[in-house]
Amino acid sequence: LKDYLYYLLLVVHQFGLSQEHIPVYLSGGLSVKSELYGLLRTYFGRLVFAEVGGPWQLGPRLAENPRHFYNDLLAGLMADR
Repeated sequence: LKDYLYYLLLVVHQFGLSQEHIPVYLSGGLSVKSELYGLLRTYFGRLVFAEVGGPWQLGPRLAENPRHFYNDLLAGLMADR
C-alpha cells in the first residue's frame, strides 16, 4: 500500500499538481471501506471510482458489487467492439 501511495504522490509532485484538486480515479476490487481507500483519502481530496461505460447489463451475481469492480472485464469487451 505504501508503494502505491509513494508513486502516486511522486507523480503529483513531479508535475506540480494539487493533491486537493486533482481527481484520482480508482477501479477494481476497491471499496470505501478498504485500507487503501482510507490511506488515499488522507492525502487526496478527490477520489473517484471510474466506470467503463457500455451497453452491458451485469447479471444478478455481478450486480451485487459496484460496477467499477469489473472495469478490466468491461474494457476488454469494449476493445472487441
